[in-house]
Amino acid sequence: MKRERSAMMCCMFVEVLLGFITLWYWLNLMSEFDGYTGDMSSLSCNDSPIRCCPMYSHCGNSTESFQNNYKMRYIDQEAYHDYSNCPTLYQVIREESEIEKEPYHYRTWSIYRFNKHSNHYCTIDAACDSYKREQINDFESYQRNSKRGLYMFSTSLPESEGCNQEWMINTILTNFNRRVYHSQIVGYMYLSLFCFLLFILTLGLTCIDSSRINFDISDCFHCGDDTSYSGVSEEPKIRGSC
Repeated sequence: MKRERSAMMCCMFVEVLLGFITLWYWLNLMSEFDGYTGDMSSLSCNDSPIRCCPMYSHCGNSTESFQNNYKMRYIDQEAYHDYSNCPTLYQVIREESEIEKEPYHYRTWSIYRFNKHSNHYCTIDAACDSYKREQINDFESYQRNSKRGLYMFSTSLPESEGCNQEWMINTILTNFNRRVYHSQIVGYMYLSLFCFLLFILTLGLTCIDSSRINFDISDCFHCGDDTSYSGVSEEPKIRGSC
């Protein structure tokens, strides 16, 4: 009976140890990732053949500069050969608008597709990305659709904050990259929870077998030293093993 309890205690010790190791590793991976949108090398899609999906913003403000001047960022999604799988900035912002801001402390403001009370709040224009992606070099059409709000999103940021379009877009794309990355490493968190669950189940089974548990950590690593010598030596008996 004592040997069985020692084996159970040894297994419980290993389960807790593995649980804390995987939990620490998961938290460490989360803290190291910044999801920087301007540097493709920081994203997991960097090593793919076509690399990451591009996002465009800040198009030129004249017919001559419209398609030639723009700012490019990247999301953590591998692009196919024709980029047909890459979402538009409009789609990414719309997805972001449906996510509550509380779980993501790096975005403290809300995004709305339609908001009739947005007169004094900042707006985000995703028209540049759509026109650049479709290679539509029509600056007049771009201006008309921007004024109509066809690609516009309102936010809860007051205009007194400055309404920095590039900062808002960068925040949204960074959030997208963080969600993708977190989904890739969430298995470590589940593995940690599984180890702790095994510990609880093992503890419950042990408590059912005995109301008192006397545990010595040496039981996990030390073989029995009771060796009798009655003329013939006996093999040492293992006290506890997982």
